[in-house]
Amino acid sequence: MFYTLDGSDPSDDQSNPSSIGPKFSGDKFSIQMFDTNNVTFSIRAFRDNYKSSEIITKRILSNQLCSQPNQLWV
Repeated sequence: MFYTLDGSDPSDDQSNPSSIGPKFSGDKFSIQMFDTNNVTFSIRAFRDNYKSSEIITKRILSNQLCSQPNQLWV
């Protein structure tokens, strides 16, 4: 899976420099957030010889933070 934090479409071929990954099923990762940040998180799964998954997008507002201050666990 690859994801972006700016709402752009994630890619696995370096065509989008904002894509972060790969992340694998079961991987844990966190997104650093600050009090004034809002993030548009988009994620998509890729697998060789298969159609890419739909893109899932979630807008995360700084006032929705949970778990630990300034960090949202995804």
